[in-house]
Order: sequence, then structure tokens, then C-alpha cells
Amino acid sequence: NSIFNESVEIVRILLLSLIFVTLQSVVTGVLQCHKNFYEPAAMALMSNLVYIIYLVFLTSKYGMKGFAVATVLGFFIQFAINLPKYKKLGYGYKFVLNFKDKYAVKMFKMMIPVIISTSLIQLNVFVNRSFATNIYFGAVTVLDYANKVNTLAYEVFAIGIAMIVYPTLSELAVKNHTLEYKKALSTSINAIMIIMVPAAVAIGILRYPLIDIIFKRGAFTLQAANLTSNALLFYCP
Repeated sequence: NSIFNESVEIVRILLLSLIFVTLQSVVTGVLQCHKNFYEPAAMALMSNLVYIIYLVFLTSKYGMKGFAVATVLGFFIQFAINLPKYKKLGYGYKFVLNFKDKYAVKMFKMMIPVIISTSLIQLNVFVNRSFATNIYFGAVTVLDYANKVNTLAYEVFAIGIAMIVYPTLSELAVKNHTLEYKKALSTSINAIMIIMVPAAVAIGILRYPLIDIIFKRGAFTLQAANLTSNALLFYCP
């Protein structure tokens, strides 16, 4: 019960981060459309710096609730670090609520398949965790850590390539340059596959030393490391 109550309080704090995540996503998207990638890349570095400072100096005093507050602060910094470049490009903010605007209608229609796909992904996560809670205490953590290591290469390489290619693909699509669009899309997919397939194989082979180096310390025992490594093997494909 105490863990459940603390989890509820932490979730309530983290809900504030949704505001900054939404704003940051919009601003980052605008910057990337203008092929400005330095600020979006720097924002993760600055927010991680906040987390590291908290974990090193403050976690013993304020615990997990304090880390939730630090997480909200980290997302705010991610948003704030992009604002100067955003304003320099001539953009601002004005509250307008017009659901009949043709661009808004088009955007909402395009959002439907994206919302469905992302919802299914999150549903899969919830189902996995709900089953894990019935196995043994700590199973959710094992699956979560295994998934984090598995998505590391994807987030570093695949998303990095995609963020650079998306503005180019959008520009070519608007200009109706079909051949150039197909060439750019094919090149980016090939680049991602060349990186991701060997990365998945390497993670599967080196899963035990990877988990040991990244996580095995403190309360994370050898048994937990072995369980996480076994789960990671099934996440790799």
C-alpha cells in the first residue's frame, strides 16, 4: 500500500511535465523543419545534467518525489532551451481556438492513425507490466531496464537519422519531387538497417556484460542482472 500511494503521488507530480513535453515537441518540430538540430540535441544534455545533479547530491534527502520534481524541471529546461532560436526565426505564440480552421482539421485527421499506433504501443507496455506484477516483486523493473537497454541503439541512431531526414522528406513531398523523395527514403532506411541489425545482434550477444556495467550496483544484485539479461535477449529482435 505504501508503494502504491507513493506511486500515485509521483504520477500526480509527473503530470505537470506533460505541459512542457507538449510545448517542447511543438517548438522542436518547428526548429527541425528549419533544419536547426543543435538546440534540440542540446536540450537532452541539459535535462540529463539536472537528473545527474539531483541523483548525486539530493536524492538521499528528497527521495523519489524529489526526483519527480527534478524530472518536471528537466522537461521545462528542454522547452526553455529551444525558445531563443524559436523566437529568432520569427515565431511567437497567440492563443487561438478555431476548430474549423482547415489546417487544424487536416492536422487532427492526420493525428488519428498516429494516436492509434502510439496508444497500442503504450497498451502493450501496460499489458506487459500488469502480467509482470503477478510474477514476482521487481519483475516490472527487470522488464523496464531490459527495454531501456534494448531501445538505446534505436534512440541514438535510428531516431537521430529520422529527425534529420524528416524535414527533407517533407520538403520533397510538398514540392512533389517523387524520385528524390524515394531516393532519400530508401537511403535513410538502408542507413538505419545497416546500423540497427548489427546493434541488435551485438546487444543480444553482449547482454550480460552490458547489464552488469550499466546497472549492477547497490540493490541491483547479480540475480537481478541475470534476469534482466535474459529478458533483454527476447527484446532484441
